[in-house]
Amino acid sequence: MLHQVLYAALAKLRHLEAAVVAYRRAAALAPPSSDLRADFYWRVLRGLGRATDGEQEMRAAARDARSVKVCTGLADLLVNQGRLDEALAMCEEALAIEPGRSGAHFQRARAHFLAGDFAAAWPDYAARRRFAGLLVVRAARPLPAAGAADGTGLASHWGRGAGVGRAP
Repeated sequence: MLHQVLYAALAKLRHLEAAVVAYRRAAALAPPSSDLRADFYWRVLRGLGRATDGEQEMRAAARDARSVKVCTGLADLLVNQGRLDEALAMCEEALAIEPGRSGAHFQRARAHFLAGDFAAAWPDYAARRRFAGLLVVRAARPLPAAGAADGTGLASHWGRGAGVGRAP
């Protein structure tokens, strides 16, 4: 338990390498929960760019319990690796558990966008205004109403990151 507390403190302080050591020590004493594994991916491994370790943790978490956090974490990891079909499957699983989950919609939009399916990406991208925990920022120009089928509106705004950001 002490190692888990130490891990959480180090991760929060962004001492990521030290957090890895504390997490591994905690895991050696007792198997981590799926939530702790998912937290380890989101807070530490993702920040360190350790995709292989991240996938191992997230797959282990998924074996323990299928949760929105775990499915969304796997989707994020898979999108970052370019494994878009697998990422879309994880997004669908997360949305089956909790249909309004912003992270799953966001990851699904990313996967569709990167696959070049702009028409499929737009509804999830445009829905960002409904999501709790996201801060909508006014773009310098209004976003296109429905998103062009060729993706020009979405691509230009997505590439600049306009319109969405994490709430503090």
